[in-house]
Amino acid sequence: LIERSSKVKKIDQPFNSYDGKPVENDDQYYRRVSERLRHKNRAITLWDYEHMVLQEFNDLYNAKCLNHKNDSSYTASVHVSIVVITTTAGKNVYNLYPPRVSTAQLNKSKTFIGKYTSLHVQLEVINPDYEEVEISLKVKFQEGLDEAVHTIQLNEDITRLLSPWAFDETKQVDFGDQLHRSVLINYIE
Repeated sequence: LIERSSKVKKIDQPFNSYDGKPVENDDQYYRRVSERLRHKNRAITLWDYEHMVLQEFNDLYNAKCLNHKNDSSYTASVHVSIVVITTTAGKNVYNLYPPRVSTAQLNKSKTFIGKYTSLHVQLEVINPDYEEVEISLKVKFQEGLDEAVHTIQLNEDITRLLSPWAFDETKQVDFGDQLHRSVLINYIE
């Protein structure tokens, strides 16, 4: 509150706010101006699409633009797809493992970027396709350890390794993550 009131004891916000923008510091200002000078408020290159969407919607963490791609082909001319990932840090997300952007947010993003594209562009803003990983392994625990307890702990630890954004607010989902067998084996050991 701007002026204290003795009638108000506590203010609590159980749900996340939305559509708010933090105060812009000097570095962010110069970056925004530089990007604006680069794309001149037109979405032409892949970089333009990605940066304009990310600048407008600060609840998006990352965007990847794919040209010549639609639902059925990767060689469809005049088709542009923008794949967006939402920020999961400090959010009340329904499912953290494959975080998805709501349909309303996808439509808002499409409407926004559609104003700056050519009339011929067939634009699509979509959620990423997540690939589920199933791990099957045999484990031998040290003697004297309870297998049931440590199996549960091992499953949780592997889940933390594969989806760190679900447990650590500083981690985010990235495009094209790779998992090598040696990394997993080293982690388990």
